[in-house]
Amino acid sequence: KATVSVLYWSPQISKHHMALFGTQEYILTLKADTSSTDLETFLISLVSYVLLTVGKRSFVRAWLTTDMLNLLLLTYAWLIEAHEANAQVKLQSTSDITSQADAWWGQRRVVQDHPHLPQDYYYDTTWGDNSAVAVYVVDSGVMCEHTELVGKCTFGYNAVDGESDTDLNGHGTHVASIISGTRFGVTKHTRLISVKVLDRQATGTVADVVEGVSWIISNNAATGAVINLSLGTTYSVALNDVVTLAIEHGIHVVSAAGNWIADACEYSPASVSTGITVAATGLSYTPGSSPIDFKLDYSNYGPCVTVHAPGAHIMGAGIDSTTARAVRNGTSMAAPHVTAIVAAKLTESPSMTPAQLKSWLVSVAKPTGIAGNVAGTTNLMAFLPGVEGVFTPVYPVVPYSAENCFGYLDQDLTALQGSLTFPTSGTYQDNDMRCWGIQCDGTLALTYVSFSIEEGYDGL
Repeated sequence: KATVSVLYWSPQISKHHMALFGTQEYILTLKADTSSTDLETFLISLVSYVLLTVGKRSFVRAWLTTDMLNLLLLTYAWLIEAHEANAQVKLQSTSDITSQADAWWGQRRVVQDHPHLPQDYYYDTTWGDNSAVAVYVVDSGVMCEHTELVGKCTFGYNAVDGESDTDLNGHGTHVASIISGTRFGVTKHTRLISVKVLDRQATGTVADVVEGVSWIISNNAATGAVINLSLGTTYSVALNDVVTLAIEHGIHVVSAAGNWIADACEYSPASVSTGITVAATGLSYTPGSSPIDFKLDYSNYGPCVTVHAPGAHIMGAGIDSTTARAVRNGTSMAAPHVTAIVAAKLTESPSMTPAQLKSWLVSVAKPTGIAGNVAGTTNLMAFLPGVEGVFTPVYPVVPYSAENCFGYLDQDLTALQGSLTFPTSGTYQDNDMRCWGIQCDGTLALTYVSFSIEEGYDGL
């Protein structure tokens, strides 16, 4: 019979310690021959814990900082058999998993461990659905009344003098919709907070960004807080320092690698070593062979890159109306895909530290072999586990449809397109923002749309 002995238990103290000192829940398994005297001595060294005794075996649920854990493991090595972070246990059911037929290719790519995309986007409806999780979109503002975002987006702070709090450029709204848009979001319920640091021309200053991030550090109340920085400038000590400070306060930071075709370590905030830096990829398909991920020509690279994510021809919310849509390209679009992954993970483990979550992100990312990748840059594609095995990808029975670069047919874009017919062989990529694909009937009737690379949105 299992006996739960609550010798000292205070949730209030535990949460207080978590907030101030970055503690995490651990389960410590003690050796079977532990005497009652040794157990009592061991428990005295803990602040908050729950003791579970099953026969001669004892398990201790404790709230510890990394330093506290290491000290215990060193001091009581003779007593502790194993230790592990407390993890969420879920029913082995697909009841929380659903599918979406009108999703964009980037959403479908990040939940796959390979570039063979299914026709539909499969996702867990619980991703982001936790009041303890919040994403700060530090950008040109967010049109929170957009139908993609209404009910889950609020205004936080405006560092831009002389402009209203809303998004007058569209970049921030687009980024927000990738994170938590009703149609275009990787997650559907993540809480968003707008921090405006760029003006209607998508320009700002380092001081504006420092001001915005400083506000977040001072006002954040979320246990699982994330900052998305789809912006950048040349290396800045001030910007890197404030981002590092946010991370030291337990806030997760995801930054765009930049669109300068250069080493990301030369730019800020991409060069912050404790943050998560995201480079951009597209998807290429040669008729008769498998699709491959490839590095977008303009994406930054180098050892500061943590993972890659979709950044070519990404559909999201626009600002011309509350139902407007827009297509954008760049590492600015890649970063929010990863921010959504971070938010989804924090849904089940909101107290994870930035270091722990970054380690997890790297551990689950997939080395797919990114074509055109630069030496010294990781080949990991960002991946959000949870729906794999729920479905079987349709490729190659139904090839990737030509509907707008792996997206589904969209009337907004149809008006812009002129139909072209290409040869029945060859490789077609969207390095230059050409939109292409294979129709479901197997013919190569392709569409061509020209989009400008959004370099300006990544600069300050």
